[in-house]
Amino acid sequence: VLEIGCGSGLLALTAARAGGRVTACDINPAAVDCTRENARRNGLTLQTFLSDLFDNVPRQTFDVIVVNPPFYAGEPTDDASYAWYSGKEFGFFHRFFQNLPAYIHDQSRVWMILADTCDMEAIRG
Repeated sequence: VLEIGCGSGLLALTAARAGGRVTACDINPAAVDCTRENARRNGLTLQTFLSDLFDNVPRQTFDVIVVNPPFYAGEPTDDASYAWYSGKEFGFFHRFFQNLPAYIHDQSRVWMILADTCDMEAIRG
């Protein structure tokens, strides 16, 4: 299991508790530290990486990839705003879908969590 944009690590921790081999990454160093600490406090083992999308994730395929992306238009201005703003012309999604094929196989499942207030047409771009 790979969680991209792990934040506090809730999804990664849930997958690890269920027995998954889990990798979690986030662009925000505080989020990666939080995920590591939450895993430690819960006695769970997972790999964590400071990574802008797939940049620092070792190349391998995953059975499941989960992502709760930044789905609002606009440029992030600080570490915290990367959780909300997907960059110029929804660049997060272009980069995500461009790099995704290297991390999946024929049976992989990708779960993307979006809000009903996001611009689906722009994301589909």
